[in-house]
Amino acid sequence: MTESPWRCVCADARHEDGYSQALHGAKADLLLTDPPYCLLTRRRKGGDLREPKGRKIERQPAVRFETVREYRTFTEAWLPRAIRQLTPVAPIVIWTNFLGKEPILSTARRRGTRTSRASSSGPSGQLNGRATNSCFACTR
Repeated sequence: MTESPWRCVCADARHEDGYSQALHGAKADLLLTDPPYCLLTRRRKGGDLREPKGRKIERQPAVRFETVREYRTFTEAWLPRAIRQLTPVAPIVIWTNFLGKEPILSTARRRGTRTSRASSSGPSGQLNGRATNSCFACTR
């Protein structure tokens, strides 16, 4: 029986060891990812946590961030590492939500990428006039 060329690795994208396990030193031809959305912790005006609404997005294990700045820090920890694992012409395709779009795009641009295409949608198209989900492609 021959070994499959496909590998499935469960790892944290902020750490190099996951890339080593998956790629064994090779470079990837594509980055297609759906990182945690920039979901902010729900708080009352006084700062106390709000009770979950019981919707799917409120249940664990959804990752929540206190601020967009915290999400930016998270993005700056994983995206540059992921970009370093790519061939020079590999496209980058990232799904995110409205709040995550700017931190991801600015981090990618600082690494020499340019946006080649972007699209937005939501479960019912838009929420308060804003797209709720975004997908964009970048190239280097």
